[in-house]
Amino acid sequence: MPLPDLIQEGNIALIEAVNSYEWEKGRLTTYASRNIEWKINRAIAEQSGIIRIPEYEQRELHKFERAKEKLSEGARDLSDLEIGNKIGIKQDKVEDLTALSKRTIISLTLSRREEDNNTVLQDTIPSKNPDVEEVVYSQEQNRLLMEGLHTLHTVDKRAEEIMIKRYGLDRQGDMSLSEVGEIFGVSRERVSGEI
Repeated sequence: MPLPDLIQEGNIALIEAVNSYEWEKGRLTTYASRNIEWKINRAIAEQSGIIRIPEYEQRELHKFERAKEKLSEGARDLSDLEIGNKIGIKQDKVEDLTALSKRTIISLTLSRREEDNNTVLQDTIPSKNPDVEEVVYSQEQNRLLMEGLHTLHTVDKRAEEIMIKRYGLDRQGDMSLSEVGEIFGVSRERVSGEI
């Protein structure tokens, strides 16, 4: 979650705390700081991923991860099941929490770089059924690359064949360095050096 959004959530929480403050409850600073912390944590939990995880699950996951950090400081590393037993969580719930903690969710609509708002991750994923424009562009790009290879006099025949195989200019698809190396009987590092 971007920093300006967190600041805004904190400001909203402060305004709400001031509006609902009752002097009998204690000091405003204590009341407001708790309200701000709660509001920011809630905003992070709700807006950090594409798939929203219920709050009670997030609390259990946080509790489990804190216990894992605290208990792993000992002489030996405890398994997740042992940690679950120590904090009173059943085995199936421990497995769910472990799977949940390993899940990484990335939004396809996020920009690739913070300063570049025009390109999103979704635009970089090749489609299974390319549009006509993509096919024509790809064919034109391959044609220009082939012309460039044939006009270069410095490239020897073997290097030309390696580049054709590596970049799929023979319309059989791109090949990895290892695959090209197997065809020519050399290592992938050698193929990389030839290109």
